[in-house]
Amino acid sequence: MGFLYSTTNLINSTTLPEDNATYRSSEDAIYQVEYLYNQRPSKPFRWAAMAGNWVKVDLGSRQTVSLFAIFGHNLTAAATQQLHCSGHNGAWKLLGNLTYRQHDEYLKFGVYDRWFRFSVTDAANPAFPQIGEAWLGNWNKFTNAKTQSPRADGPQFWTADNVTPFGQDWDAKLSENETFSISLRNITSPSATDEIQTFLTAVFENGNRFVMIPDDEQPKVYFCKIINKTAFANRIVYGDNELRDWKLDIKTLTRGITLL
Repeated sequence: MGFLYSTTNLINSTTLPEDNATYRSSEDAIYQVEYLYNQRPSKPFRWAAMAGNWVKVDLGSRQTVSLFAIFGHNLTAAATQQLHCSGHNGAWKLLGNLTYRQHDEYLKFGVYDRWFRFSVTDAANPAFPQIGEAWLGNWNKFTNAKTQSPRADGPQFWTADNVTPFGQDWDAKLSENETFSISLRNITSPSATDEIQTFLTAVFENGNRFVMIPDDEQPKVYFCKIINKTAFANRIVYGDNELRDWKLDIKTLTRGITLL
């Protein structure tokens, strides 16, 4: 089991311009293509067709890329989802088909290329296909840090808890997300840069958004932020090599209510 993460999204206003129609097959008048990278899955991008949908990303030059993920989608299990790459916006090479999972999916690969094209056909969908957030980047794995058991995780429900003057409960579910309490342990030299601290710095430098795959043998992927901002680590053993315990409190970004 390996803890994988990605801290930099290569999809942005430069690589997927919002005002250039050549980068998408279609878009809804309200839910436009720039919502694919607005870091708010509750405000999605939506195509205006059921079939033949695609978006293209131009990195500007060939780069190493190894991870693609989508979050908060409404696709059905019958949808065809494919990721292609190209060096010159043509002669597309298939990198793989995304395996269906409700709401969130990812594909691992390894390629050195410039253009990327994600295509979707979902004729069985009762609504036009939409995606809350798309991520193109590279997955990373800690060299020395190991995830400790047990790992606390589970759903968090956001509700409107209304009580009438007569004591009646009229509760309504608004949204939900996942929460995690992850413990990591590593041995490092005090003179070296700690890889977990490097990870934390990268996360917060990128707006406290990152992609997490808690177990690379499982299909689960999450678009997350870190809740705690201090008191991450305890030093257990001092000396030339230090043993440190780290605790990360993490939550996923909720799909929430549309347009929040």
